[in-house]
Amino acid sequence: PAPMVKWTRMAGELLPSGGREHLHSTLVIPLLEAEHAGIYKCSAWNSAGSDYRDIRVTVNFAPKMNSANTVVYQAPGYVKELVCEINGYPTPKEGDITWTKRGSALGLGAHIYQKNIPGASSRITSILVFWGVREDDYGEYSCGAKNDKGAISLKFQLQRSPDAQPDRTGEIRAGASMLAVNLGTIAMVLTVCLLQRLHLY
Repeated sequence: PAPMVKWTRMAGELLPSGGREHLHSTLVIPLLEAEHAGIYKCSAWNSAGSDYRDIRVTVNFAPKMNSANTVVYQAPGYVKELVCEINGYPTPKEGDITWTKRGSALGLGAHIYQKNIPGASSRITSILVFWGVREDDYGEYSCGAKNDKGAISLKFQLQRSPDAQPDRTGEIRAGASMLAVNLGTIAMVLTVCLLQRLHLY
């Protein structure tokens, strides 16, 4: 007998029609959008048995960006991160994701460095890390990404705060310069205590 046919998406995502199931042999996507990319499952069954096929739909689109915070605050000497969420297909390559300050390339190193973390569904999280904010770090930054479908950028502001602020993990961390000062202070206190003990004896 003629089989029943059902279309669904992986992980229970909504179909382009808006529902979670489509009972028909044909699934029509009238206007293909980036969010329609993914794996679709076509299942068929009748009294003789059942079968299914997974069909992957890819959608090429220019990168899109967003961030939970585009204006961030930190006191000098403490760690802070600018976080840029990127989604595009083809997924932007490592060299196609850049951070600039007022349009100029950054000198990345131990003090300021970039981390790109791949995610699911062509997503990448690009993070600009300040390992101990300095006075000349404050200002406007841009995160840029491109693929063969287009390019985009998103602006961020790093502003001075009178008090230390937590990083994206919720911790307050001192950078290398602050740690060096703290270690120097500890060494000085120990030296003074040692001299006092020697003087007493």
